[in-house]
Amino acid sequence: RSSDTGRGIPATEREHIFEAFYQLDATTAGGIHSGLGLGLSIVRLLVQLMNGSVSLSARPGGGTIFTVLVPFVAAPTDTGIGLAKPITAADLNRKDTENRRGRIVLIVEDEAINRLYIQRILKEQGMKSTGVGDGEAAVTTAGNAEFDLILMDLGLPKLSGLEATRAIRQSETASGKKRTPIAALTANAYPQDKEECTKVGMDDFISKPFDEKAFWRVVDRLLRPKGDPSGGVSGDPLVSSSADFTVSPSDDQD
Repeated sequence: RSSDTGRGIPATEREHIFEAFYQLDATTAGGIHSGLGLGLSIVRLLVQLMNGSVSLSARPGGGTIFTVLVPFVAAPTDTGIGLAKPITAADLNRKDTENRRGRIVLIVEDEAINRLYIQRILKEQGMKSTGVGDGEAAVTTAGNAEFDLILMDLGLPKLSGLEATRAIRQSETASGKKRTPIAALTANAYPQDKEECTKVGMDDFISKPFDEKAFWRVVDRLLRPKGDPSGGVSGDPLVSSSADFTVSPSDDQD
């Protein structure tokens, strides 16, 4: 069960709230729309796949309560089956693992939980990161510090990910600064989205939801070898890496 203390959902909207791409009227939602309207439809699909149900109770002005019911059967204790193990360095190419250590990544993502998730998996590989939650902060931060890689969401406040990337590339050209690889990190996975990313100077595309192996395939391709002063990026650009993943104002830093 999950509850909030927000504006609540009017009774007339509740039968539609689990529909894909459905969003409340801007006046009902406080004048701001964030996201694509897919979250609840994905939740319902996942719950239904587990033979469960999801429901809501809400009162305008008083918040919303979502309840998920999923039937589970207790696992036998003598099967030897345990919890899934997290990905470790042994599961990954050791050369790539060594190349990650000490690298610094700028994470541009307006959803705090997504930023924190990405920061965690980077930290597990010995990498450092700075997180910001809007396009203007991305341009400023990228201009004031050196990064080995930028992960850029597209749907950002203030400046979109495309606008921020264009501004970063223009700044690099004007200042003669080393070109930093930029990967789009977004749920927008249509061909026209990838084409737009290419036009503004992005180097690859990680579509959400993603799993960690898909994530690392792109990251490892974009990280230049240690000691290499060039801005070279190996392989074909903008190969979408999508699987099963699904992390200001923010100055998250790790």
